[in-house]
Amino acid sequence: MGKLKGIIAVFVVIALAIGGYFIIRNMFQSDGYDDEGSFEKYANEYYASFEGEQQIGTSEPKFEFGQPVSIAIDKPSMEESMENSEIDAVFKGKKDSFTVENKSLGEEQQAALLMGYESYETPEKAESVAIHERQILNAGKEEQKIEVDKVTTFNFSTENGVAMVPTNIFKGDYKKVVIDKIKEQVEESYKDKVDDMDLTKFVMTGDGFRFFADGGVLAEANAGVQHFDISYDDMEKFMRDNIGENVIDPNKPMVAVTYDDGPSDGTQTKQLLDLYEQENAVCTFFELGANVANIEGSDKLLKRELEIGCEVGTHSWDHPNLFTLSDDAVKQQAQKSIDAIEKACGQKPTIFRAPYGNGNDKISKIFGLPGINWTVDTLDWQSRNADSVVNVVKSFGNLDGQIILMHSIYQSSVDASKVLVPWLKSKGYQLVTVSDLLRIKYKKDLSDKYYGYTFAE
Repeated sequence: MGKLKGIIAVFVVIALAIGGYFIIRNMFQSDGYDDEGSFEKYANEYYASFEGEQQIGTSEPKFEFGQPVSIAIDKPSMEESMENSEIDAVFKGKKDSFTVENKSLGEEQQAALLMGYESYETPEKAESVAIHERQILNAGKEEQKIEVDKVTTFNFSTENGVAMVPTNIFKGDYKKVVIDKIKEQVEESYKDKVDDMDLTKFVMTGDGFRFFADGGVLAEANAGVQHFDISYDDMEKFMRDNIGENVIDPNKPMVAVTYDDGPSDGTQTKQLLDLYEQENAVCTFFELGANVANIEGSDKLLKRELEIGCEVGTHSWDHPNLFTLSDDAVKQQAQKSIDAIEKACGQKPTIFRAPYGNGNDKISKIFGLPGINWTVDTLDWQSRNADSVVNVVKSFGNLDGQIILMHSIYQSSVDASKVLVPWLKSKGYQLVTVSDLLRIKYKKDLSDKYYGYTFAE
């Protein structure tokens, strides 16, 4: 009997030791996970932060527990198929990248991808979605570390589900007002960092605009994504009329008219702006940095280009053949032109065209911008004749998805535009910016790649 008691005592000690191990383990890992159920609980703690901020879309949470990689996705299902297509692409891209990046992670480590969303109705013909992405290494453990915490935003037109860009929503130098308003909301030590925020990361809400700073932009990465709310009243002077209306219909023909070598030192650029504003149309200007810096009144011209919804790109500093320059010289052409444009209008160029069309992926990466050439060369620089320019365009045939090249420094090109813009509209073409053509017509992601002449593939 004594021997039996001894054996029982040993088992009790072992049981207590095992129980103590799990108690201690749970004390240190109370928020961790080791199976699908506990991972779902872990992810739901993250999703709790979005409660009350999911006004539209049907929540579709999915959980994939694994060792060492686990993924939780809460994706909104929207009514518009085009909205779902844009949203699905983001979720799929983030998931695929995360899986590839962590496929060789050691078994002793644990990585989690958590993706959720905010969604809002607005007083305009627009609705918005902010997709949150958090990547965590050693998730749920004492040494867990937030590796990535960022947001991707969409402002959709409720007219047709098209994702709008900032110039569809704002006009003028809106960024200065936004920066000043955000600086009012942050601690003193973060104020200087506000200037580095990506102000394209915003959504419209019921009351105003919500701008986001990814984790690590203002505070430490572990502090997560931060947001700043600015009322519609504060932004009223910089908001376009009828936001969400008259946006591009992806099912209708579209064409992008572009002008190189400006701004002009005469009245040509002003005349073009008068024309496009009168016709309620837009185009893309590829401006030379040297002209922007040296021509009197260029700042007013560029600001007006943005105000009426046109796109401002760079055409280099002073129009050299970039193929003949060293990488350092190309970098100078890029930086000087970008700085001049930003100084003039408060916004960096969004796109790039190489002089003579002599660009490639390497040059575009140096500029840090998507590069694009043209498909319809009017030869306006050669003919200097309005009728000739008009005839080239009209004889091209189907212009859907084409990019027309002209120059804003010739009066003959202005005169030709006064014929072509209303003619294009009468033929059912939507006049769009180059970025919108690439984004909506050709589904390009607009990275710092040189699309050249082959964007239509």
